[in-house]
Amino acid sequence: MEYRAMNAIKEEDVRSPREGLAKSRAKSSHLDEVVRAYYRRDSSVYAKNLLFAAFDKSHLQEQIVEVQHLESRLQSYVHLGNRMWMFREETTPQGMWQQVCLLSKISMEFQNSSDWGTLILKKLEDDVKESAGDTIRELRYADNHMPWTARGLEMERLFIAHHAEVAEQTEGIPEWVKPHSSRTAANVQDALEEVRSVKKKVSDREGLDEERTKELKAILKKICLNPGKNQPFWPGSSVWRAFSVGMADLWVAEDYKAILYFYRQCAEARKTLEIDQANDAIFGWSVRMSKLIGPHLYKFKGDSDTVLETTYRMQELTTSVIPHFCQRLNSLQNVVSGQLNRVEGFHNAVLTSMGAFMVGAWNVVLFELKGVVGFHDVVQKTFETFLPGNSTNATFV
Repeated sequence: MEYRAMNAIKEEDVRSPREGLAKSRAKSSHLDEVVRAYYRRDSSVYAKNLLFAAFDKSHLQEQIVEVQHLESRLQSYVHLGNRMWMFREETTPQGMWQQVCLLSKISMEFQNSSDWGTLILKKLEDDVKESAGDTIRELRYADNHMPWTARGLEMERLFIAHHAEVAEQTEGIPEWVKPHSSRTAANVQDALEEVRSVKKKVSDREGLDEERTKELKAILKKICLNPGKNQPFWPGSSVWRAFSVGMADLWVAEDYKAILYFYRQCAEARKTLEIDQANDAIFGWSVRMSKLIGPHLYKFKGDSDTVLETTYRMQELTTSVIPHFCQRLNSLQNVVSGQLNRVEGFHNAVLTSMGAFMVGAWNVVLFELKGVVGFHDVVQKTFETFLPGNSTNATFV
């Protein structure tokens, strides 16, 4: 997908350098909408209502501080993403999961931002959506819907609902598996707990012998893995297909602690998914996705060729989209600083006018004191005017 280039100025734009530059910048980021709004504010608000601008100084100062903070934090996330990409470590996410992790952290850090901060981050979210696109064509699957689209949200619901049902499934689980105290029959979660108890340091279960453990592992793998490829989310969403591939990696590694964590989270997520999706938090999809696997996200290898194009699009976020957005934040900061300078200039003009008014008023008073010359006569005339009874007895040295 072609991303909007910051310096792509068309030939006809050369006729007006300022207009051409404005159009070029408009192609770089949705944040330019905020910048242009401030430019309009120059002419519509400050030029006609300078008196109200006098009360806007502290508000502008707060906006500048918040823009600086946002830029600093986003730059740190870019550095973190580049480090994860360049230096592969066992405890860091790999592939597209690096960007999912970073976006979820950005979402959680700024979830309680001010209206101004939320507005700016919404523009970043718009840039991310435009860069990645709504659909992606992969090698074996034509239409992969991104998680922020209506179809992508449906894929999320289908994915979570499917695995939540698998977690509660009792069919196929042997009778000798001990169920939880609140259930009459053991389900997949109970079976996973039995398998996990073999390696668990502290467990309230007696544990299975080697033969039954091997049998139960095969049963669980058949129940949990095979039906997934027949679900709509497998061909319809590259991110949820990548998640399924990551879960398969956990089955190969026999990491039953992470697998059990995932199924428990799916069972809980299904209860509040509609509410969470309706909240429309910034990058909320990445937070919901990260919560499903939690601290085990770094175990996903992210090297499947079925999500090759999606991985490439996601990597552009830290190599291109967010750095360009930070550059536009610099421009926004300069614009807001310009507004602050206008307000401070207005304050100075008001103080100068008040000083000039006071000087003029004093000159009028002096003019009314007819025939007065020098400080001695001014005081004499003042006494005669305001204290006529004492003026005859007043003496001055």
